[in-house]
Amino acid sequence: MLPELDGLAVCEILRRLPSTALIPVIMLTAWKTGAARNIGLATGAEDYITKPFSPRDLVQRVNDTLRSKEIKALAREFADLRRYPPI
Repeated sequence: MLPELDGLAVCEILRRLPSTALIPVIMLTAWKTGAARNIGLATGAEDYITKPFSPRDLVQRVNDTLRSKEIKALAREFADLRRYPPI
């Protein structure tokens, strides 16, 4: 539990600010309904993990999220390069 804001509000704030918009967010929560998961992902979280969770599973999901971010960044760079004529 966060002291002043809930995780959804924090995620929304992170997504709105240009300086934090690309930081990956993984929500760890006790809310297990499909609707809660959909809301969490709709606010911009990359992943949504319900408690209790396995520490090993959490590490794997963090690694997967970081790998996905790296792949997307490389794809953006490649798309930018395709705008220039070949040498």
